[in-house]
Amino acid sequence: MAHSEKGGNVVKVLIIEDEWHAQEELRYLLEKERDVTICGVASNTEEGWDLLFQEKPDVCFCDIEMPGEDGMTFVKKVSQATKEAPLFVFTTAYPNYAAEAFEYEAVDYVLKPFDDVRLKRVVERLRRLVATRTVPAEREGPLLVDDGEQLRVIQPEAIYFAVSENRVVYLQLKDERIETKWTLAEVESLVGTAHFFKPHRSYLVNFNKIEAVTPWFNGAYNLRLVDFADVSIPVSRTARKLLFERFGQ
Repeated sequence: MAHSEKGGNVVKVLIIEDEWHAQEELRYLLEKERDVTICGVASNTEEGWDLLFQEKPDVCFCDIEMPGEDGMTFVKKVSQATKEAPLFVFTTAYPNYAAEAFEYEAVDYVLKPFDDVRLKRVVERLRRLVATRTVPAEREGPLLVDDGEQLRVIQPEAIYFAVSENRVVYLQLKDERIETKWTLAEVESLVGTAHFFKPHRSYLVNFNKIEAVTPWFNGAYNLRLVDFADVSIPVSRTARKLLFERFGQ
């Protein structure tokens, strides 16, 4: 996140959109926001790939349906290629893509034609998410977790793992499971990365709670955690190398 001349934070945005009219409409609406700057506009994912690694945006608005490579495949490739991927917001003319978008760890989606009010809400959420990414790798102090009834004070070390199920993220403690209003990406930003590891797009694990890494099939592995012998957490092919690097292997 950069800083404006007035001292505030600026959210850098990359737009990947193959339709010129949609490009211009989205650019116009985003540039109306005082703290948003457009660092690049691409017409396809090939151009978007180059701009993303050159400009290092905080956020990428990416169309889902484009000639050639689609937006979801692009987001998956970026997430595999770097630990510093931007926050992704999918744009689409088809509301049926909404549920699938969240499976790819998109933080939000907007429908075309773009609605000014809806986009303002998305930008406000992005401001908060980008701000949380400035937390240190090792977080100090507890989390305030809104469980729908009260604000719970939770120490990060008490969390065994977080899991995303049907677009709802739960924190698993030793004796209880807490439903949150966060995405998994938000939880990862809040707890830091010094003691937490993401073995799969649906899981975030407390590294100090790992009891065993068990072979599965076709070179895959599962994680078994202390106090949860009956729970197997999958390790994706992408995360496998990172996991063994964390163990110094």
